[in-house]
Amino acid sequence: MLSLLASFFWGTTVVAEKVIVDLDVDIRTLACLKHLIGSVCFMVWLMASSGERQLIVPRAAWTPLMYTAIVGSFLGFWFYFSALEIEDSSKVAFISSTYPLFAVLTALVVLNEEVNYAFLAGGGGLILTGVYIISQA
Repeated sequence: MLSLLASFFWGTTVVAEKVIVDLDVDIRTLACLKHLIGSVCFMVWLMASSGERQLIVPRAAWTPLMYTAIVGSFLGFWFYFSALEIEDSSKVAFISSTYPLFAVLTALVVLNEEVNYAFLAGGGGLILTGVYIISQA
């Protein structure tokens, strides 16, 4: 249920992001402010809910943390907001929704996770079919 709520909230924000981009807000400004505001809100919530006054990150976590910050946030949002500048929000949102396929494939290779291949094939087929339909519009 929480994943569905996350998807709902992420799905509705793409429309607001398109409105902001159409108001000629620079995509770099939008991406920076979005992450800054979201990060501050999340840190306040995290510290308040855990009772901790500091966040501790083990030394071994810094390399994957930097990867997620640079690749997931910086590059991901750069391409995402660049796409919003030239495409309809519905098309950008749908195509960017293929990321679960990449997440599963990466988890298979990097983490050696087990995957139900029938589920993967079915979900991947649905996503790729949707992407194809949207790309033809």
